[in-house]
Amino acid sequence: MVSREQAADWCRTAASNTIMGSHPLPHFEASAKTSESVEEAFQEAARRALVYEEHKKKSQPQLFIPPPINLRGHNNNGGSGNNNSQQQCC
Repeated sequence: MVSREQAADWCRTAASNTIMGSHPLPHFEASAKTSESVEEAFQEAARRALVYEEHKKKSQPQLFIPPPINLRGHNNNGGSGNNNSQQQCC
């Protein structure tokens, strides 16, 4: 069994390695036998996972995908225009 003080100390220390920074991680005294505080602990873990995913999305560079380039020189504007003339490159 872990004492309340040990759990609180671990949560403070572990928080410095997360995106939460100086905010201590919450700890719950939960019982699988009686299901006491299990729902609250799960909800908090899920909420923090969502916050982490948002943080990860914002901190990763976004991939730039340029528009396609028509290398054949055809006018590709939905079929309108003169189909008999082809554009020459260079």
